[in-house]
Amino acid sequence: MEDQSNQQDTEDQGSIFDLPSLLLDGMVEKNPDWETNLAPKKIFYIRGYSWFRESVGSVTSVSQDSQANLVKEMLEIVNGRSEWSRHANIRENDFSFRLQVAEALGAGRACQKLQKALGTLGVCEAFLKQQLDAGKTNVTVKQMYERMHIQPACFYISNFTSQLIETAREVDSKFLSKLEEETGQLRHSVFHEMALTESRSGAFKRSLVTRELAEGVADALKKMLDADDRLQALDPGRVSCVYDASVKGQKASKNEHIRF
Repeated sequence: MEDQSNQQDTEDQGSIFDLPSLLLDGMVEKNPDWETNLAPKKIFYIRGYSWFRESVGSVTSVSQDSQANLVKEMLEIVNGRSEWSRHANIRENDFSFRLQVAEALGAGRACQKLQKALGTLGVCEAFLKQQLDAGKTNVTVKQMYERMHIQPACFYISNFTSQLIETAREVDSKFLSKLEEETGQLRHSVFHEMALTESRSGAFKRSLVTRELAEGVADALKKMLDADDRLQALDPGRVSCVYDASVKGQKASKNEHIRF
């Protein structure tokens, strides 16, 4: 056990715990103000839990007593890493296993704030260490963080607007169905959520999505608009994750279909 513990201590010193490595899709590098503008929003998914469940075990199935112990161990893990503790100042009473872990890792895979996403990963790590101690898995902490990450839904297409959708649909009534087919989405509503929309009061709103969907929609739009002479004048703009302060209430789309 001592050798195993020493191995994990060595792993804990590596860059696998640095947020630029932990957060997918280059959000940290692309958005200099992400800590202020994005970290507090519920836009973060946990990726890799399906692998974890098969390789280590089901965190969401543990007893209530085990849940409480895992949360206590999670607090030690999070507070023991300076970069994590800066973003995840969690106290025991602030972290509900049912509301955070179960919802983030369950069938619905709910988005979390970065604070709670780090806490959820900490719970998974605590569970992994328990499984290692019990001889129920050979997966190491390093291997866990090579497979499990936090994916931000903070991307948008700069000029993809509700007006662009309506103009395209006037030309081609199947525009959204084609866009759905090209991107593997299940509902037209996700495109309406993504579109920049102006309310009657003059305020702008849009929902944010993962980089995969934003780039998929951008590529599909280019293909579809270029193929129809009547739509070539439309310019949906570019994919970005830079926080746009002119758009209020930005949050993750409720209808993005993600293949976990």
